[in-house]
Amino acid sequence: MLLILRERNAIALSNVIQVSHLKLLLSDVFSMGFVVLLLWLMFRWFERPHERRNALLTLGGVLGLLTLTRGHPILLLPIIVVVIFFFHATRLSQRGMRSGLFLAGVILVLLPWFWRIYETTGRFGLQSPVSPYSANLAG
Repeated sequence: MLLILRERNAIALSNVIQVSHLKLLLSDVFSMGFVVLLLWLMFRWFERPHERRNALLTLGGVLGLLTLTRGHPILLLPIIVVVIFFFHATRLSQRGMRSGLFLAGVILVLLPWFWRIYETTGRFGLQSPVSPYSANLAG
């Protein structure tokens, strides 16, 4: 019912918002699911950070998958790294290991995509080609 109301409002506002269409709804559901999973994993890790080291690798993988469904969640990367770095760690090596595990999870998921973009365009990037919405926004 909420999705129907969302689409109804999007159609009603189509003269004001030029990018609202049903195709955006396809990635919204997956993005919402990945955000919920990301938060759940983060809160589980906050409960016992010393026991759940592998949760950071999984957390990074989920952020990577979220970035593949929509490009802009990559902006969460530095925020989460800072939170992980400063949360409940006494030694610098422990902080570095935690941040490294998280970043390894992100890199493991995004590396095949970066390689594919590099093979097709000759440059590294997150999106190829640039979406019409981004080009319109940049203009």
